[in-house]
Amino acid sequence: KWSGFAPPKWSNFTPPLTGTWYNSDSNKSRWPFHPIWKDLLKQISALPQTGLVQEIDPQKPLSWRLYQQSKSLYGMLKGMGVLLHASGKVPDEFTLDDVIVAMRPQLKLHHREPKWEHDTDKRIKAYRLGQW
Repeated sequence: KWSGFAPPKWSNFTPPLTGTWYNSDSNKSRWPFHPIWKDLLKQISALPQTGLVQEIDPQKPLSWRLYQQSKSLYGMLKGMGVLLHASGKVPDEFTLDDVIVAMRPQLKLHHREPKWEHDTDKRIKAYRLGQW
């Protein structure tokens, strides 16, 4: 007896054809769709995309990663500020700008242009391939 919005076993709503190869197949996922299901899927795909599909923004993962890395860098700059203060390279009450200016010579100790270009190119390629 059907008393609701969907018939019994709605998920198994397939054509009741007898004598066909799939009647002996117990795996109903291999059975063909019933015409009602085909029409329903067609009607759904014709609707304007809403909800989750509409909300997917390819820039969000990139924005989130940028946010997380800048947060991490900010924390590291605080630690560097304390070390620079202890070594007398920034004033007693130093600012973020003081730390950034004082960091330039420290960064130059490690910077090698060919290595920079190689590493950034490698990371750009990995990002484009979704491997970051």
